Amino acid sequence: RASESQPARPVNVYKDLTLTRFDSDTVSGQALSQPGANAVPFWVRLEFAKGSPGSTGGQTLTAGTLGLRIFGLRELEYAPATLEARFIMQHAFSVSEYLLRSGKRLGDGETIGVDGQARFAIAHADNGEFSPFPVARLSLLPKTQ
Repeated sequence: RASESQPARPVNVYKDLTLTRFDSDTVSGQALSQPGANAVPFWVRLEFAKGSPGSTGGQTLTAGTLGLRIFGLRELEYAPATLEARFIMQHAFSVSEYLLRSGKRLGDGETIGVDGQARFAIAHADNGEFSPFPVARLSLLPKTQ
């Protein structure tokens, strides 16, 4: 139990990630010093947590951004899914960069992604698991052929 002087610590924080060293090529495919490089990792933090076991018994992972609200956007929050942490990180930073550059918003009920690959349904919520601020919750959709 947290005292008034110390905030509660998050539970189920996923500490088994091997993303301990920041690698700009992992995020953007190019060095951050290059013109047009994705600098979102400097503005937006991404937190991970273990989700409940999936339908096949595999471990799920959930994640949420912190920092997009400063730019007037909803934070992104990924519903628990059996996705690799590296994929979620790349996807979250890419979507964040797209939203920041374009000025567009993710609409409630829309989908984002590519047919035959990872696609996500978007649902708005007033707050999320990682942030007490408005979120766009991304839920993985089954792959289509």
